[in-house]
Amino acid sequence: MILVFSILSDTSTSDVIDWLLYMGEDVYRINNIFDFKLLLKEMKDVELTHNFIYPDFNNIHSIWYRRRPANLECEINENIQARNSINKFFQSEQDGLYTSLCVLLSDKKWVNSYNNSRPNKILQLQIANKVGLNTPVSKLIIDKETMINFAKSKHKIIIKPIMDVLPIYEENIPYTQYTKVLSIAEIKKLPISFFPCLVQEFIEKNLEIRTFFIEDKLFSMAICSTYDKQTSIDFRKYNNKHPNRNIPYLLPQPIEEKIILLMHELKLNSGSLDLILSEKGEYYFLEVNPVGQFGMVSGPCNYNLEKIIAQSLANK
Repeated sequence: MILVFSILSDTSTSDVIDWLLYMGEDVYRINNIFDFKLLLKEMKDVELTHNFIYPDFNNIHSIWYRRRPANLECEINENIQARNSINKFFQSEQDGLYTSLCVLLSDKKWVNSYNNSRPNKILQLQIANKVGLNTPVSKLIIDKETMINFAKSKHKIIIKPIMDVLPIYEENIPYTQYTKVLSIAEIKKLPISFFPCLVQEFIEKNLEIRTFFIEDKLFSMAICSTYDKQTSIDFRKYNNKHPNRNIPYLLPQPIEEKIILLMHELKLNSGSLDLILSEKGEYYFLEVNPVGQFGMVSGPCNYNLEKIIAQSLANK
């Protein structure tokens, strides 16, 4: 059996599972706590030492940690304060169950891992420099004066989250975070001091590059975003009337070798990397998301990554 951790809305998970079923593999997908309960119900019990009994997972031979399963809320009718407290506890218990399951399955083959599924950009940039990749000059800044001085020294700067890029909800409407160049005038409106920010110099780019990595194989796509004012800073500000051209791209061998070293240092066997080719012809590493999107690379470039992931899980 192949076990898949994901969420209901992730269509890439379904595409890979379709391939696994076509290959004749037995697949079990965990999207939430209800799927977890059904899995435990199907497993036989095995007694460990120290009087601990756990399910028999011998028939599971590989796991794909595509996404962390969704936390569900507890349906209760108490007052708001009690409901919030109980839901916080309920979500903590769900986290504990998923983590325990991953620990019990730690001797299996994994594509991605719960241990390092969340990106830490500061750590990534440090290791990228260690293996010889170019990165934008980056700085943790906590006050307006330092931010202004950094902006003046680097001409253009941007702010990035240290961890995940998460949507911000208002009245159930999600607002997405985009990369934006900060002007001096905007910085002067900030308070004197603020929460530590990861600030980077903005690199004038020729191309944006998304690379999918799996088990030392790289599949890259060039995004021609700089020719459109709407997408020139961040290709994710899609122009649906005039979409960017996306084409297969071959990174220079020395860059690919350094990316492989980077992924080994990060203990990742799969992930989606963002790079840019600057106007001066230099490659810069920006970040890697262990559970990032790959369908956007697979389709336009005819890489058929869904089949490649399925083959890796099935050991074929």
